[in-house]
Order: sequence, then C-alpha cells, then structure tokens
Amino acid sequence: MRNQLERDGRDRFGFLPVLSRSAREIVFGEDDRHLDFRLPLFLHTRDDGQEVLTVTSVVRCHNLWGRAYLAAIHPGHVLVVWSALARAGRR
Repeated sequence: MRNQLERDGRDRFGFLPVLSRSAREIVFGEDDRHLDFRLPLFLHTRDDGQEVLTVTSVVRCHNLWGRAYLAAIHPGHVLVVWSALARAGRR
C-alpha cells in the first residue's frame, strides 16, 4: 500500500482520502456536512516480534441525515468487513 501511495503521488488510496501517514500508521477519512469518518490503520510489533495490524473506524454524525445514512449503510459495511477479515485470514 505504501508503494502505491508513493508511486502515485496522490493524497488518496483508491477512493479513500489520506489524512495522515507515518511509518507505522495511516489515517484515511473525509468530512462532510452530515458526518465525518476516520479509518486509521496502525501496525505495531508485539513482544514476541510478530507484527499486528489494528484497524478502527470512527464516524461522527452531525445531524439526522448523517444518522440516517449510517443506519442505511451499516448492515452492508458489516458484511464487507467480515468478508475482508475472512480473506485476510486465509492468506
């Protein structure tokens, strides 16, 4: 992922805007009138030397439209996340 970001010289990865990045963390996100979202990915090393990727999503709704949008897309996002985790577990 880092190579694609550097090679493309963009502030986006696919459709996700990159808000910040360092050697161990990248934060995707976007702000809108209705809601803001953040998707940080953090790579840390456990005491046994194994690297672990932690992914978190945060959504802040500003109004009724944001809450309605989140309620509408949430079930689909749950399926996408479970599918992605299953694929990652098979690698």
